Amino acid sequence: MDYGIKIKQYRIRAGYTLDEAAKLVGTTPVSLSRYENDDAEIPVTVFVKLARLYKFDVFDIMGVRHPDKDMSDEEFAVIVGDIEEALPDLEVDQHRGEQPLYPVIFSIE
Repeated sequence: MDYGIKIKQYRIRAGYTLDEAAKLVGTTPVSLSRYENDDAEIPVTVFVKLARLYKFDVFDIMGVRHPDKDMSDEEFAVIVGDIEEALPDLEVDQHRGEQPLYPVIFSIE
């Protein structure tokens, strides 16, 4: 994914130490450090938990346009395709909510 530096910046902004954040998302500090340094792929489950903990929108971190209720079906399909390509372990629901992505569009298999 190569989102490590962004993940680290969000952790620091949220005020968590590496140890605190790792414990809260159910991983080890060594693993979280490896994710932040792009030395290891972030498991989808950890990625989603980090998004919730740090309160970032995964659309923003992935550089994908955030869907809105007024966009065309074709535009929405392109975004869903981008997400599925970037995070293949997620099932993308076609729901078009008003909330940030992490509680609305993804469900973890």
